[in-house]
Amino acid sequence: MRVKNLRYVTSQPWPFPHSLMMAFMAEYDGSDLQIDNKELLDAGWYRYDALPLLPPGTLARPPD
Repeated sequence: MRVKNLRYVTSQPWPFPHSLMMAFMAEYDGSDLQIDNKELLDAGWYRYDALPLLPPGTLARPPD
């Protein structure tokens, strides 16, 4: 996908060795949403007040 107006928000240490978690904000600027099936099972666009409900423990799990 293409984005515009990319802005750095913040960063913090990530609980994996030598890693940093960074947050950015951007505006969508076109193209289709395509995912890498090696990294994600699904992806979608959601309005902030209509996010899907997920079972606990499904996000940000370290690899086995």
